[in-house]
Amino acid sequence: MGSAKTKLLNVHDYVVIDTETTGLSPRYDELIEIAAIRIRGGIQTHSFQTLIKPSQPIDPFIEGLTDITNEMVKDAPCSDQVIGDFLKFVGADPVLGHNVCFDISFIRSKDGEAFAKNLLFDTKRIAMHTLDCPKDLWSVKEECKRISGENINVRHHRALSDCEVTHFCYEALRPLLVDKYGEDPDAGYKRTRKRSTKKIDIDGIVQTVDFIDEDNPFYDCNICFTGKLSSMTRSEGMQYAVNAGATPQANVTKKTDYLVLGSFDYVAALNGSKSSKLKKAEKLQLEGSSLQIIDEDYYLENLPENVLSV
Repeated sequence: MGSAKTKLLNVHDYVVIDTETTGLSPRYDELIEIAAIRIRGGIQTHSFQTLIKPSQPIDPFIEGLTDITNEMVKDAPCSDQVIGDFLKFVGADPVLGHNVCFDISFIRSKDGEAFAKNLLFDTKRIAMHTLDCPKDLWSVKEECKRISGENINVRHHRALSDCEVTHFCYEALRPLLVDKYGEDPDAGYKRTRKRSTKKIDIDGIVQTVDFIDEDNPFYDCNICFTGKLSSMTRSEGMQYAVNAGATPQANVTKKTDYLVLGSFDYVAALNGSKSSKLKKAEKLQLEGSSLQIIDEDYYLENLPENVLSV
């Protein structure tokens, strides 16, 4: 299957999903927790949650980031034992997540047909259309607390609590989305959307596509690359970033949204050999940054089609 596509939905009945993983590559990393909550009339009615035992030990960095330890998962089921029950729980409902394409990419690595008939929507994308703040889940949550006047206190980086926060954010943002685009926000957005270009010139790299697809996960993000890329050159990766509406960076900073690891470096990192950029990115993550570390496969799979066709 191709990359997952999201819509701007105004719905009251849906399922929220979230995963915790040993890393950010569906090709090399594994699920260690999966959760979902069923929403009816905007209210949570049922939940699904389980830890998952990976085939390899969890890296100490991931233990620190998620608070999921090797001891906690030693008697947990493997992913093949739980994916079927998870997908049965989700059913045919619309599926919501924060950066939901990431979660779906891991689940599809176990079942390639997962979510083939579900409508998908994403609080990260909705926040891009409705809020002027950083788009990581916890920044969005704080803004939604201000908007709604309500509070939610849950644990960070656990799948079920992240589902609850995502549900909270969507219910706070949904009225803003409707006010902006109408009762059918996806159709309203498409009617008002302009195929304009974004002027970018980063170290001589200029946009080479006719229009920028603002629906892609890299739009308006800062992207840094590290290591040897096997599917493209570094300059090609940066050109793709510019054509996706992102800003390429030479170094990892507090403003970095994505660090793209070349496949060779991703494998090396799994064996404990980490570049200085990767070490800095992990340090920023532990300090609360929403920076995401991805491999080049994930990067290429989630770029807009017009970017790769140039």
